Amino acid sequence: MKSLIEKTGKETCFRLSNGKELYNIAELSGEIPLMEDHVFYHHVSDYHNDFANWIRDVYEQKALANKVVKANSKVKLAEILEDALVKEEQKKSVSTNTKKTPTKR
Repeated sequence: MKSLIEKTGKETCFRLSNGKELYNIAELSGEIPLMEDHVFYHHVSDYHNDFANWIRDVYEQKALANKVVKANSKVKLAEILEDALVKEEQKKSVSTNTKKTPTKR
């Protein structure tokens, strides 16, 4: 499972219908509020969610993809992605803070 901020390669980046390429979930999260509606709805409908597919297939983040697939608006998708990024940052922070440093003897 990849980190949400880990950049993908050019071959697995997300290409929006307007041609813009996104290389990680943090970039997607930042792009959602700026995205034109016709671009968003090209990738999200009642029948498909390209963002959820990318998150599941490239990042292997099935739980997040299952939440994203239910997002039918830019606002909801932005909330889900931001929440996931905050949680990942918190885990990373806790992990960094709990590493023990060797004691001198």
